Amino acid sequence: MRRLLPIALIVMAGSLVGGLAFSQPEDGALCPDAVSMVEMESCMAAELELSEQRMMDAYSLALARARIAKAQLRGPVQGNDPAEMLEDAQAKWRAYRDAQCASVAARSGGSMRALEAISCKIELTEERTGALTDMATTPPGEETDIVEAP
Repeated sequence: MRRLLPIALIVMAGSLVGGLAFSQPEDGALCPDAVSMVEMESCMAAELELSEQRMMDAYSLALARARIAKAQLRGPVQGNDPAEMLEDAQAKWRAYRDAQCASVAARSGGSMRALEAISCKIELTEERTGALTDMATTPPGEETDIVEAP
């Protein structure tokens, strides 16, 4: 069972990464058919929701990988529980993202403020999804290339 779980995680992560490639139009524009601000906000809010779901899928995989790593540790874990550390990091990342995007939006004026905040959240969420996917697919004991600084 322990040998099958990492394989299942890799297969699921592959599906996740494959899904990321089809989330945006080829030209990279979000909501190309939106004309009004209301349509743009609605469309971008839906895109943020999709980005959040992809991130949570990647987070679930990374958390499962962290639990496997914990199970493979020898001796007491005290303060070094990979799953608890990831949960803490995710909560702190979310607070960082929200504060950062509020700051970005504050520099914009009027009706663009909400779009700037949502756009920022989509961008940071997609970056985090990539980091979590790397965590989920990198075998325990191997380092990832991901270094995130808040």
